[in-house]
Amino acid sequence: MRGKWIAGSVMTLLVGSVGILYWGNQQKDEVAKPLVVMSYASFTASWGPGPELAKRFEAKTGVPVRFVQADDAGVLLQRLKLVPADVVLGLDQSVLNGARSEMRWLPHVAKVDFPHDDLFVPIDWAPVGFVYREGELAPPSSLDDLRLERFKNQIALEDPRTSAPGFQFLSWIARGRTDVELKALIQQMHPSIQSVSPSWSQAYGLFTRGTAKLVLSYMTSPLYHQVIERDGRYRFASFPEGHAVHVEFAGILAKCARCDRAREFLQFLLLTENQKLIMEKNWMLPVVELPATEDVGPFREVMEAARYLKPKDMSTLQLSAAERERLLKLWSEASP
Repeated sequence: MRGKWIAGSVMTLLVGSVGILYWGNQQKDEVAKPLVVMSYASFTASWGPGPELAKRFEAKTGVPVRFVQADDAGVLLQRLKLVPADVVLGLDQSVLNGARSEMRWLPHVAKVDFPHDDLFVPIDWAPVGFVYREGELAPPSSLDDLRLERFKNQIALEDPRTSAPGFQFLSWIARGRTDVELKALIQQMHPSIQSVSPSWSQAYGLFTRGTAKLVLSYMTSPLYHQVIERDGRYRFASFPEGHAVHVEFAGILAKCARCDRAREFLQFLLLTENQKLIMEKNWMLPVVELPATEDVGPFREVMEAARYLKPKDMSTLQLSAAERERLLKLWSEASP
């Protein structure tokens, strides 16, 4: 009996040890399983904020982050239909309604004093307008100026059908105009347009190479040249009539494999140190109020200049999917 009891006890211990080992390995595998985040090319690039954010999140949680890439923020939704992810980062306000109707999302728990809803968290923003080099041309002072003879073949735009800032430009020029007036403005601008590129990076590349003298970009863009290239010639043309704004959001896919970590990641993006990193690496403005004691260098001046353009609520930001399609149709009809 004693031998059987000893043998049974040993077997129990072995089975228990195997169970503990299996559970431990399971836990280890769960921690090692990456959080998959989809974003656009410049965010995930070595010079963008993505790699450092991934490093910080893994250091904080033990969970690695794997980025998957879309060429431009404007095609993130299409890319998501082909490649699974836990989080998408970089959706702009013009596609949120379409995202809600085309895909299922999980609510987040992040809190931020910036327009948002239960499904999408803002991560950065910036006014959109035109960047030029001082001394090359007299800058425009309004949207109407873009039709002037002095801008003939000088403007690099992004295609609103594929580019997020490109669509913000289209929605901007559509404000207060009838369909007939909008199509007329687009047609009157044709002589000024040097190129319409599928992405911001392509349009901006034409500008930096001197092919175009004016480019649709962000109020923060001149800072890159000032800080990184030590070139102070770059300027943003401020319009008294105001500007479009581009807000980037993050959301959690309902099919997420690491849903709890995805919620944690969205909160992580709003930490002061990470907002500052996104600002300095993505050349956009933070959606949280950075402490006055925080050293933000030349960004402080732009943050103050942009304050009056900060969006007030989600209703002022979003368009219905039908309205988006209507504007894109008008653009296509008016374009050569």
